[in-house]
Amino acid sequence: MVSNQLHVVTGNEDLWPEKATVLAACKAIPQEYPNIACRNIDVGAVASISLDDGFIRQLISDVSSDPVNKVVAYRGGQRWAQEFERLHLETPEEEFIPLLRGSGVYIITGGLGNIGLSIADELVRSVQAKLVLVGRSYFPPKQEWSRWLQTHPADDSTSRKIQKFVDFESFGAEILVLSADVADEFQAQSIVAETYARFGEIHGVIHGAGNLSKDGFFPIDQGSPELCERQFRAKVRGLVSLHKALEKQDLDFWVLLSSISSALAGLGYLAYSAANLFLDAYAWKQSQRSRVPWISINWDTWSPSEPDDASAERDPTELTMSPSEGIEALRRILFSATTPQIIVSTGELQARINQWVNLSLEKSRQSRSKRAKRLHARPDLVRPFVAPRNKLEQAIAEVWEETLGVAQVGVFDNFFTDLRGSSLVATQLVSRLRTIFKQELPLRRLFEGPTVAELAEAIEVMALSRAAPAQ
Repeated sequence: MVSNQLHVVTGNEDLWPEKATVLAACKAIPQEYPNIACRNIDVGAVASISLDDGFIRQLISDVSSDPVNKVVAYRGGQRWAQEFERLHLETPEEEFIPLLRGSGVYIITGGLGNIGLSIADELVRSVQAKLVLVGRSYFPPKQEWSRWLQTHPADDSTSRKIQKFVDFESFGAEILVLSADVADEFQAQSIVAETYARFGEIHGVIHGAGNLSKDGFFPIDQGSPELCERQFRAKVRGLVSLHKALEKQDLDFWVLLSSISSALAGLGYLAYSAANLFLDAYAWKQSQRSRVPWISINWDTWSPSEPDDASAERDPTELTMSPSEGIEALRRILFSATTPQIIVSTGELQARINQWVNLSLEKSRQSRSKRAKRLHARPDLVRPFVAPRNKLEQAIAEVWEETLGVAQVGVFDNFFTDLRGSSLVATQLVSRLRTIFKQELPLRRLFEGPTVAELAEAIEVMALSRAAPAQ
């Protein structure tokens, strides 16, 4: 994908955040279709490009060569490759964070979600903030909170939130909960108007609205504008609407709660990654144009609660952070970060990029060849072994055995629960099956039917459908 106005290199670019969304496709397509290689070459502003033979030859060479660098930018005759630099932010020596004011007024979209509530808790305890928490779902007005607590169980989700807000106010904070669709310009303006009517001023915005429901994630072959809109509405249109409603206000900061999927994408994460890439690019663009700090934070996964045993040793393969760890990272970022974008990764980021983004089919083939030479014995499963019953099942089972390094895969063994296959291995397996059977087998087929028998049936149906005469 050749683009322009997509990356900041010299600092003089006129960025178009809308274009940044296509980077998600560049990263996600090879993850679901490992036989396809994608990359981005950004050539800057069209007016500044010298279309001489040297530039054209370099561009053709880049397009034709093995994609060592997935994201490349040309500026002033030089070729730049995107890298992520490790940044260690020290623990603030004092409690006071310069970007936060005592009793400051802050709008938090997505404020009723787990991350939004954790951030609200921190702002309440540290600066006794006046908070406007915005969510799309209905939330009872304050005058009904007491009655709600009396008529609903304590472990009810809304009851827990109400109790938390009551606790907030015991710290001297003030809470305004608004039910609104921030993507709607009229409702975004109403949020701002109600905030001024209640508190008289606004000092900062934390934009955390998003869609984490299952219907917001889908494989690429099912993608459509309607499905993408499920991610774009809250994150992208919500940000644009709220910024438009506040563009004449002199705020202390804008913080955008983005995701590490901007860097890693992920299976089924095409639209989600694209929406977060927009947030990142928007922060870069506004940082160029405004003296107000804009920070897009690419969060790794937050656990919904603190671990039961704080002293327990963490599983190094579990790439999540507790709410307290997330808040500590936020405090350090607000205290000392000087860049518009910060990635918070609970694991070695470059290793994760190498695994998920810098995919190499040749390395995968070599790895499969080595695994084939040292197949492990079939694990001791509750499910009995059932041998392949025909040539199609036999061929599929052999691919599973080579890919997983396991001998004797039964036709009813579950790829994920029985054989402990990962999403990354799933993409490699499906890629091999596509090549062998010459079928555009969607990755979702393995998730929908994670056994050799079910895959064989799907491939057989696809082959028959392909061979059927047109009516």
